[in-house]
Amino acid sequence: MRSTSPLFVACSLGLALSGCHGSSAPTTPALEDEGAPPPADLLVAPAGAYGSVILHEGAPYLFVSFAYVYEGSEPPAPAGPAPATVALLTPEGSCTAHVGEPVSLSTGECETSTTIARPLTGCAGPVARVARVQGAWPEGVRFMPLDEPENQAFTAASELTAPRHREQVAAWMGEEAIAGRPLQQAVSAHARLDAGADQLETSAASFLVGPSDPECDQQVEGRTASTLRRGGQVIPVPDLVQWQGVVTYRGHVAGILLGAPHMASLVTLGAGGTLREEWNERVWSDNEECGPFGWAHIEYPCGP
Repeated sequence: MRSTSPLFVACSLGLALSGCHGSSAPTTPALEDEGAPPPADLLVAPAGAYGSVILHEGAPYLFVSFAYVYEGSEPPAPAGPAPATVALLTPEGSCTAHVGEPVSLSTGECETSTTIARPLTGCAGPVARVARVQGAWPEGVRFMPLDEPENQAFTAASELTAPRHREQVAAWMGEEAIAGRPLQQAVSAHARLDAGADQLETSAASFLVGPSDPECDQQVEGRTASTLRRGGQVIPVPDLVQWQGVVTYRGHVAGILLGAPHMASLVTLGAGGTLREEWNERVWSDNEECGPFGWAHIEYPCGP
């Protein structure tokens, strides 16, 4: 009969011994910890564990490479072998997708570019733009997509319907840089996602201020503010802009997906709302001047 070590017994009883813990695997709280924030290392993964997912005409692909293609040049070739399957993240949780043979996609707008990618099949619904190509997603995580906020033109903050967004925009309009000059144009965007226990919210606004003539004396003042509401806490997230969805764990925001369409990026929140990057890869470049602009964008009338 196999003997049981004292350390095994102590770990089984839940005693706080350092030898009970692994050195690198993400921790997953026990069921009785429901309601606690996600552990800080929940989405930490070894190098090479994540890969980028792109959407082309509504279908998901595993990103391989992209390149500008000029007249007479050859499109990029895929490098290295691909996994047979990857783990996508959907609103229902992790889903195993089959990886197809590489194809060439035309992804250019005002410049010609080609993306090499592998079609992903077997998973339905919206998917996160980051996949696990090695290992697995932690049990219990899910993807919640954000409905893209619409830019709304306004002249006074009172025209905005969401209370916290209205208060934030009103505070910006009281700043000297904006209130002290004639307002020519104002646009705002408001994003809010309720994960259950947490709510992530972003207010963005741009103000074109200055004299009506000459236009080149005008200036665009852009502002963005994001907060995570967790229980009774309101946590500012100062560097968060234009995100596309979140990774949730038991009603909490465990990670944030941002950077589309040019980047595939997964970040987690550190102490005090600081962002920690878990994965980042450039997946598209098409002269950012003609690509999709950010939330609440106003174009300066006299060039860059």
